[in-house]
Amino acid sequence: MKLRTLWAMLLTLILTLSLGLTALAAGEAPMLKALVEAGKLPPVEERLPENPMVIEPVSEIGTYGGTWRHAYTGMGDTPAFDKMGHTGLVIYSMDGSEVIPGLAEKYEVSEDGMTYTFYLRKGLKWSDGVEYTADDVEFWYLHEVMNKDLNPGLVARFAVNDMPIEFTKIDDYTVQFVLPGPSAVFLENLAHYGDHGIPKHYLSQFHPEFVDPEELKARADQQGFDNWMMYFGDRNDIFSNMDRPTMRPWMLVSKLGDQVYTLERNPYFWQVDPEGNQLPYIDKIDNYLMSDPQTILMSVVAGEIDFMVRNVSFVDYPFLMENRERGNYEVYLWPMAVGSGWAFMPNMNHKDPVLREIFEDIRFRTALSIGINRDEINEMVYYGRGKPRAATVVPECPFWEEDLEDYAAEYDVARANALLDEMGLERGSDGIRRRPDGKRLEITLVTLDMQNYGSWVDIVEMSAADWEKLGIDIEIHVPDRALLEQRWAAGDFDIGGWAWGRGLTPLTAPKFVFPSDSLWNPGPLYGQWYESGGARGEEPLVGSDVRRAMELYGDYVSEPRPDERLRIGKELIRLSTESLWSIGTIGEIPSPIIVSNRLRNVPETILNEHILQTPTNARPQQFFFAD
Repeated sequence: MKLRTLWAMLLTLILTLSLGLTALAAGEAPMLKALVEAGKLPPVEERLPENPMVIEPVSEIGTYGGTWRHAYTGMGDTPAFDKMGHTGLVIYSMDGSEVIPGLAEKYEVSEDGMTYTFYLRKGLKWSDGVEYTADDVEFWYLHEVMNKDLNPGLVARFAVNDMPIEFTKIDDYTVQFVLPGPSAVFLENLAHYGDHGIPKHYLSQFHPEFVDPEELKARADQQGFDNWMMYFGDRNDIFSNMDRPTMRPWMLVSKLGDQVYTLERNPYFWQVDPEGNQLPYIDKIDNYLMSDPQTILMSVVAGEIDFMVRNVSFVDYPFLMENRERGNYEVYLWPMAVGSGWAFMPNMNHKDPVLREIFEDIRFRTALSIGINRDEINEMVYYGRGKPRAATVVPECPFWEEDLEDYAAEYDVARANALLDEMGLERGSDGIRRRPDGKRLEITLVTLDMQNYGSWVDIVEMSAADWEKLGIDIEIHVPDRALLEQRWAAGDFDIGGWAWGRGLTPLTAPKFVFPSDSLWNPGPLYGQWYESGGARGEEPLVGSDVRRAMELYGDYVSEPRPDERLRIGKELIRLSTESLWSIGTIGEIPSPIIVSNRLRNVPETILNEHILQTPTNARPQQFFFAD
């Protein structure tokens, strides 16, 4: 009996091991299996790396096949494709809370925070089957990023204290970046931009350091390019050049601008599900060229779209909900990491010294903020689904502090009037307040006719009506975007605005926290000064809050100790919020996501954030069709 029991236990163990090995054996899509059987493709085991990245499905192990129907609006809509399968040496976790290994199976950071070592997965291959190694990372960094013809100045994210980051190839599967000083954002930038190298075996044939320059010039001329840099850029275009190998889940099989712009599965993609099946599950993506978001909306309700994140506005939410059954889709609401869907930005660099003095007065900015009826905006523009709040970080951000959300965000007309009275901005007989020079207090608000984050024009019009009750004469302009960008960069506006974005990772690109460049912040000339290292723009006064914010950011970036860096980050966010450089309206707004009823493994809720390259963080390579 004991012997029989022993044999039974042994047999069970053998069966368990066999089943485990079977489950872990690499599976592949039928379309690729057919190519293997025809001798046109190596077996899947030879196409995967030794240690493929395992992607946990949102709900279940998927099945292969199908075409994801999508839409795009033209040549400028490349983020729609970029974010379908963004990848890099490192990537963000799904919730954005950490940077995790990607093409590198692991990475190490030295104690001083200045040396980053990445260990690549062995056996990775580009979409054409050529092995991906440290040579590709080295070629990218030394011959593209640091090439003076391609990049005359230092690429900002690869410099610390205006000194370049050094790169070393340790061996075929190990690379190292040595920073001239600590940087709190180096790793986050790698994840956000998807840095991982470029295919040396392909692109070196378009680079003068690897081929005869005269021959290359002749080839560039023949192809209609003025110089080798333009030729190289064209061949390195991941959206238009079908010959350029990729590490993404899907590769190009048509050209950007085609009526149907098609991406097809990468047979050498390096990720698998927990059972060892090679991803992606979906065979291809057909992107239909459509003239505008309204046309896309009609295609959605006609049941012709399977999944859409971009070009769908919350303004259309009721219409989308009403037509779900007709279009055979569901509408998910993914929270956007946006501190405010629209934030007003009084121009601190105004050319009119009187208006500038008014805008610089914290009492005026406070009066504007508490003079907005945010609850009304939330109901009218966001159907009550947003959150009235200040322009500050969202709760998922490590720098978030609860009291900041409501800072100067209560509707208090009496106090707003009292602050304006205290400033000496007395009302005239016509009810309009007078400036210190006796002129009427007339302010022009500029916005764009955009609806990505709610209807900006509606928000501005409703706020203008509130401010007119305070005795401010408001005029609204809605210029062309190109014109507004020119005016903004020159500091030629009264009060503008933008979505106060990057609420999850505000210090990776801090433009909304303080003026760090010349667009979509309240101090464009300060931003130019900061961005150019003092070569252009206007220097903020030493001791001013703006200057203090710039100094704090420098401390944050160079601080190697996580706890101290967190403290500095919180101090900087508090300074930014309480300074009211940007006046928030409604934040943490939902983003409508179109999901076909046929599609599975799509998260019902996940943070929609540009830094995370959404929907990349939803892992679309594990989406699949139930039928």
